[in-house]
Amino acid sequence: MNLFIFDLDGTLVDTKKNIALAINFAMRAIDLEEIPLPIISSFVGDGSKRLLERCFTHHNISDSNLYSKAWNIFYEYYYDNVEQCTQLYPEVENVLKRLENHHLAVLTNKPQKMANKLLKYLQIDGYFCEIIGGEAPEKLKPNPENLLHLIEKYPADKSIMVGDSKVDIQVAKNANIPCIALTYGFGKREELEEANFIIDSFNEVHKVITENFRN
Repeated sequence: MNLFIFDLDGTLVDTKKNIALAINFAMRAIDLEEIPLPIISSFVGDGSKRLLERCFTHHNISDSNLYSKAWNIFYEYYYDNVEQCTQLYPEVENVLKRLENHHLAVLTNKPQKMANKLLKYLQIDGYFCEIIGGEAPEKLKPNPENLLHLIEKYPADKSIMVGDSKVDIQVAKNANIPCIALTYGFGKREELEEANFIIDSFNEVHKVITENFRN
């Protein structure tokens, strides 16, 4: 039995439009211009607070009071609308079903409440033995603390990280486990070169696992 740890946004779930909607709702609420989706997507990966900080940097603003106001607006809207314009990537559920005899977990920098709500809405939360979201800033990926917790809690022949960004690759390196990187998410392909495997579709995850991580 192996342990497969999946990132959420950009790996299991396409949330690009959803995140942009929430960010731009907050931008409008504090009288700032909306930010194009590709730019917002390039800011994703290090947690929601870092995402909002990058949006403020994009507007050349460093106002802590305004940031706090924007964060509260963003968080409330994001949680209330986390399902909007969000969908599983093709073949995700089929592959999860084929891996049910292994330990499956989610490790994301998305806030815990939002991760739980989204996975439940998409009806795939039951596949995972544990879902760890990004609450404590010091424990966000690439800090390997939460990943090492999963590895220790669910003993397995092999532990493999599956993600879509350099943050996922780095957390895997920090925990000394291999990483499968997907090209369709938030990370640019050139940022994924240090992954052990680079693939273009979630369906290929099963192929890589079958060929390289047999028990």
